[in-house]
Formats: sequence, structure tokens, C-alpha cells
Amino acid sequence: SIQQDIFLNAFSQNIILISNGAGFRGIVESRPIVIDGSDGLIESTELYFTAKKQEDIVLGSQVSLVIDDAQAEVIPSPLNTYTIYNIENDLSGMINYYFRME
Repeated sequence: SIQQDIFLNAFSQNIILISNGAGFRGIVESRPIVIDGSDGLIESTELYFTAKKQEDIVLGSQVSLVIDDAQAEVIPSPLNTYTIYNIENDLSGMINYYFRME
């Protein structure tokens, strides 16, 4: 939709799907997580990006992104390559893709 495009253009970064070189825009976000472990609470952060549905992204897909600069060209390297480990689809047309460095 036009609203999604406006939102993505205002707040997104460049992302590249490693398998086919396809580029798209996504909004990189984080959220805190807390796990109750045997030694007390463990706090961490999950990273994800929100983007329009990308048919080629499945669990285990690798993506490269530039977090700081929406205008920067993405050049995949081990330092900016991440693996998708969770995908949340709330049927809004925007998908949350959770990623981590392997």
C-alpha cells in the first residue's frame, strides 16, 4: 500500500537477500527479552526488521544490512550477514523477520 511505502521510505534501511541478491527496504528494530534462568534473570535483546512480505525469505535465509545509513550501498560481508531464525506474520502486510549473527 501507499502508506506502507511512505513508512518504509521514511524509516528503513537497505537489505540484501544473499541467495539471489534481491534488495528491499526494512525497518530494523530491537526488543528486550528476559529469561528466568537458574541463576536469576538473563536479559538480552532480539533484533528484527519489518518489511513487506518477501517470498524468498524463509527460516535460515541469510541477509545483509546496513543499520546506520539508509542511503549506503549494502556490500555483503561476514560482518553484516545475518541469519533469519523467526518470522512473524500478523497479516497486516508487514512481516517481522528476526535475525542473528551466526
